[in-house]
Amino acid sequence: MCLQVEDVQNLGALLRSALFLGADGVLLSAHNTAPVSPACAKASAGASEAWLASGRLLSAGRFADTLAETAQAGWSVLGAASAGPAKQGAGMTNNAVNDGQGRALDSSELAVPTILVLGNEGSGLSDETRRACTGFVGVADRQSEWAWGACEAHGAFGEFYVDSLNVSAAGAVLLNECARRKHAAHHTGSVSDDQQHAR
Repeated sequence: MCLQVEDVQNLGALLRSALFLGADGVLLSAHNTAPVSPACAKASAGASEAWLASGRLLSAGRFADTLAETAQAGWSVLGAASAGPAKQGAGMTNNAVNDGQGRALDSSELAVPTILVLGNEGSGLSDETRRACTGFVGVADRQSEWAWGACEAHGAFGEFYVDSLNVSAAGAVLLNECARRKHAAHHTGSVSDDQQHAR
C-alpha cells in the first residue's frame, strides 16, 4: 500500500488497517505525508511501531517515479478513485478518493503483485501519481433509498447526502476487498491443484 495522506489520525488508522488486513508493506511519500510520530502510533494502536520494526514501512522521495518503475516491472498499481454514485443523477464525488473513474476491483489484477495507492484527503492523487497507475478502483456509493428521498424532498443534497468516505475508511474497504479476493483466488487454486493431483 502507498500513501500520500497528511492527517496523522488517517495515517495511523491506515497503518492499523494495513497490518490487520495482511498488507505486505507500506510505502509513504516523503513529501506531503504526515509523520510517523507518537500521535500516529497512538492512532494506529501500535501498528506503526510494528511496521517500523519489520522494516516494511518505507519512504520514497520520488513517489510517482517509484510507482511508475514498479508498474514497468509488471506490478498492478491501482489508484483509489471515486467509483461514483450507484444511483444515477447524484452528481456527487468522493473527496477522499476523487481522481479518475474508479471501478470494482478485478480479481485478475491481483494475479500479479499489487500496490493500492491512496491520495491526499482533499486533493486526492496528484496528476503525476495518476499517470503512474495502471488502473483505478473505488468504493461505490450505495446509500439507502430513504436518504435519496430525503435529499429530493428537501431539494438539498448536502443536508442529508454523505458525499464521501474518509480516506482511512475508504482504504480499509479497498484493502479488505483486495485481501478477500486474493484469499479466494488462492483457495480456488489450491482446490484445483488438489483435484488435479487426485486424478
